[in-house]
Amino acid sequence: MVPKVQEQIRESSLLNYGTWAYLGSPNDASGRYLFWTSVNTEAVGAGKKIPVIISRADGGFYISETTTAERSNKGKNYVAIVDHIYNSAGFRPYTKGERYNSLTEAYAAYEKLVAEKYPDYKDALPK
Repeated sequence: MVPKVQEQIRESSLLNYGTWAYLGSPNDASGRYLFWTSVNTEAVGAGKKIPVIISRADGGFYISETTTAERSNKGKNYVAIVDHIYNSAGFRPYTKGERYNSLTEAYAAYEKLVAEKYPDYKDALPK
């Protein structure tokens, strides 16, 4: 699924900053989620709480927090934006807050969360 997302990324996209992951069901489009953070997860390290914007494939944006996790793929270790989510119920905690209908609204709420709870990450916000 990631290559299909990468094909759609424009020059001005937030996905060119920070870290993102496209997660969910390969068979059910409504069960897909895009997680994005302005934070470079490699620099932060595993086991750290970070702010995220989550976009549901079936609409809406949510502001949440995740804990980074160490993963391995083809012998290469990396720090993921969130630990494994094994089923659709595992996504619910991340999308239980206020729903935003636009990315502009969600990003404003994300900036506020960073300022209030994650001041160490304020320099990671795209200008």
